[in-house]
Amino acid sequence: MSSRVAFGLLYRTLIRSVRTRGRLVSLAALVLLAFVSALVAGAADDMSSLEAGARTAVVILSQLVAVGSLVVASAVLGDLYDNGSIVYVALRPVSSRALAAAAWAASCTVVLPAALVSALAVGIVHSGDGLLVASLGGALLAVAAYSALFGFLGVLVRRALPAGLAFLVLWEGFVSLAGNAGAALSVTGYVRSLLAGVTGYGLKGGPFAIGTAVVVPIAFTVLAVLATAWLLDHRELP
Repeated sequence: MSSRVAFGLLYRTLIRSVRTRGRLVSLAALVLLAFVSALVAGAADDMSSLEAGARTAVVILSQLVAVGSLVVASAVLGDLYDNGSIVYVALRPVSSRALAAAAWAASCTVVLPAALVSALAVGIVHSGDGLLVASLGGALLAVAAYSALFGFLGVLVRRALPAGLAFLVLWEGFVSLAGNAGAALSVTGYVRSLLAGVTGYGLKGGPFAIGTAVVVPIAFTVLAVLATAWLLDHRELP
């Protein structure tokens, strides 16, 4: 079986398994929270529309979109280990790279529409040069990187959801603000940098140029998918 055919079969199988009503409702709730956050920030009198929009975009992308990616991506392969279905997948003549890539693509397919609509909320409520473009671009990068990261986490540990939430609070929330080094080691640091670079509004914890803010998350995504493939080859089957 060619890698392309295997990828297609696995992608269709995984997206059917992960696209449950509960997860779709959770994503819809996150979209609603994004609009509420944008409206609340828009009602503030102590900030310009651009400032409020940029800050709201950071919250939406680094918290709401990140949580949505965690809920979906950690379950794509994690559920297969929990219910034992990974054994049947392992018996198929497919490579671990095809499985890891298909899991990442399935997660992105489910999460990305909600992420883009959430980012669109910023552009609808707030105004500012480049704000909408930066928010949509940040949503693309955030979904890609977080889906790869949490897909890996779903294979690495059994309780990926609480582990992922702890990571988002401690690492993405606090470490990412600890200077350039902290920003360089977090997805949020590059999202902030993209927003700051495109809009021209300086955001704390966003020190990198636009090119760096785009290239590094893409490279991280590729490495995380490859790491997931390696882990699939080395983790014991249930």
